[in-house]
Amino acid sequence: MPDPFLLGCAKTEITPPLGTYLGGYGNPERFAERVDDPLFARALVFSQGDLSAALLVLDISILDYAERCRIVDLVQAQVGIPADHVLAGSIQTHSGPLCHHVWGWGDKNYEYIETMIPKAVATVGAAWESREPVRMGVGVGKSDAGINRRGLGPDGSVSLGENPFGPYDPELTVLRFDTEAETKAMLLNYGAHPTTRHGEQRGISRDYPGVLVDAVESVTGAFPIFVNGVVGDVAPRNTFPGPRGSQEIGLLLAREAMHVFPKITCEPETKLGMHVAEMRIPLAPLTPRAEAEAALAKLDPHAERGLERARLEHYRAVLAEWESGQVKTHDSVVQNILALGEVAIVPFPGEPAAEIGLRLKQHSPFRHTLTASTMNGNWGYFITREEVARGGYERAIAMAYSAHYLDEKVDDFLVAENLQRLRKMRD
Repeated sequence: MPDPFLLGCAKTEITPPLGTYLGGYGNPERFAERVDDPLFARALVFSQGDLSAALLVLDISILDYAERCRIVDLVQAQVGIPADHVLAGSIQTHSGPLCHHVWGWGDKNYEYIETMIPKAVATVGAAWESREPVRMGVGVGKSDAGINRRGLGPDGSVSLGENPFGPYDPELTVLRFDTEAETKAMLLNYGAHPTTRHGEQRGISRDYPGVLVDAVESVTGAFPIFVNGVVGDVAPRNTFPGPRGSQEIGLLLAREAMHVFPKITCEPETKLGMHVAEMRIPLAPLTPRAEAEAALAKLDPHAERGLERARLEHYRAVLAEWESGQVKTHDSVVQNILALGEVAIVPFPGEPAAEIGLRLKQHSPFRHTLTASTMNGNWGYFITREEVARGGYERAIAMAYSAHYLDEKVDDFLVAENLQRLRKMRD
């Protein structure tokens, strides 16, 4: 008889103090004046026999790879779950503390991070202590809560707007975990930027994911966790800005989740699986030294915000890398895919374009393949070759993260690389 499939869950509040700079929109005057809804660290832990894994989701902007590594190492030391078996990321709220590096959009909040990390680790520990046998089931609904945001003008120009014929993933996937007595937890996966609130709003908020999980919990009594899907070029389709927009999108998704929930059949057995291996993300060639020097000479050396500051720091980093003599061709991350029976959760250390997640889902050997954006690091936007060629915001902001752009075929790489790993898990 197979070992029982155990699940535990926990959450801890991680709301920052008033006065905290709210990242996401780059407004330098956007400091928290109120708490519209609190922020949390949420964790699901799984174990079966000698195998254990954890999923940690933080209600922050984005978690950089360095902090991800600190958290998972502490989880291994304090809880016992292997570091590389922990998926750690964020919902990517744009109304929370800025916890990732991005030139021109504000300073990374190290003071907050130092208080948040021990709470995040403790949340995983509390979830571990609450484990009990569960059965798991899967349901899939459809929602037009998201829309492709790469608006195309009549001249072919790209702007942040709405593209009604652009790709997005309409599937809302619901994982249900039942004990003998009740539904213990639910995992909800849907892809859209948490940007229903504009850059003038000064309230701390989880945006629409907070409305979604609160509504689901109030109806089912189960512990909810939200994992954002393919978000790179997908916006929420809200008609109201601000808090009303969060309600609009969150409740739209909650309604669909509640439509799916009672139809889910939990299977008597679920097999837990993990695949862990290095993934070397290919980088575009470094800008030639002379070109970087010429570009830098044209920029205002005192630029403080936005793309002007990003360009300035980008070209400075390019020259620093040439000076170091260590020109990179790849960046390495640990890729750890979590399998729960017929469900594979594939983390992306950044924001993949919708087409990448849709291709992965179409060709995956698993019945359900969920993309987890901004999970296990932050390498910026993973966009398609077509989006590289056409340009736009997602391409332009790439220089806000490092000296390198990603390789123009990174979309094909990510699909092929992850499919290879998913197939190995099936062997």
